[in-house]
Amino acid sequence: MWNECYTEHAEQKMCTLPHFQVYREQQVGLCWKESLKCVNCEYHSRMYKLYSEIETGRCGQRAATTNVALHIGLQDSTTATTKFRHILTAMDTPPPSHTGLQRTANKVAALTAQATMDDLRMRRQKSKETDTLRGLPAKTVTIVVARMLHRLSGLQSAGKLVNRKS
Repeated sequence: MWNECYTEHAEQKMCTLPHFQVYREQQVGLCWKESLKCVNCEYHSRMYKLYSEIETGRCGQRAATTNVALHIGLQDSTTATTKFRHILTAMDTPPPSHTGLQRTANKVAALTAQATMDDLRMRRQKSKETDTLRGLPAKTVTIVVARMLHRLSGLQSAGKLVNRKS
């Protein structure tokens, strides 16, 4: 951001001695967008995203990687978004809005559910392939005993939840 602003300012030749300060800032969950302004002239930069985004394949603003990672971590703990906001406030850090946190949590929950289903489908397919290699009939009933505790870290497709886009 700073280098681009210096270069752009030099190309416009507005003043000889640039002195930048933060002009505007906007919070996006835990992340920020900022714009710089030269104190010596009228130059101000565009808004720069100070975070990486996740490719969603949809129109509109993409989610910040940090915000999605937060909710993936919160899903696997007993801390909820309200308590997390209290923790940030105690650290004198501006907490994200409650609705913004809830919206992201809902999207991440849907992604986690889909990743879980994909993982289970992949495991069923591997089980069928193993049964075929053992010489069992194609429609053999397999009894599966599973723990009912959901752990995101155990999913083989969990890494697909956060795909960074720089």
